[in-house]
Amino acid sequence: AGTTVSAPDMSRPVLASPMRIVFAGRVEANKGVFDILTICERLSARRPGRFVFDICGTGSAFDALAAQVAARRLNGPVTLHGDLLRPQLLQVYGQSHLVIVPTRSDFSEGLPKACAEAVIAGRPVLTSRLSNALDVLRGALIEAREDDPADYAAKIEALADDPMRYAELVR
Repeated sequence: AGTTVSAPDMSRPVLASPMRIVFAGRVEANKGVFDILTICERLSARRPGRFVFDICGTGSAFDALAAQVAARRLNGPVTLHGDLLRPQLLQVYGQSHLVIVPTRSDFSEGLPKACAEAVIAGRPVLTSRLSNALDVLRGALIEAREDDPADYAAKIEALADDPMRYAELVR
């Protein structure tokens, strides 16, 4: 008898506390992973315990990111999952509310796979024009100013306060 793996819950998410925000991709500085820590700090200072971040993936900046999570004492609101197999990644998406793609201006991005995966999973995406996803996936995206963690944090807070807008993005 083999083990049965249940399918992840990909039903339409409803805003809840804490709001779960996922980054899935290569862990590199130019992909904006260190900005996520700044975003998390801003949100945690304003609304402790209200937002958590799941960072999925590996890359050349993984060890530096882990060191920064520890140094900034963000081990509670930030979880570094490392490289996940597809079923585990889908499970993280299934538990999430929002996917973040904070690509920096020093990186030339195509259309990130994470944007497409998020929309397929019924999760809105927070990104900037640098992701090249705004025109392609309009209606499921929130645009933030590139290289501006404060704007990303403000957009997350605004979305957390607007369940109607959130439901519209999920649809």
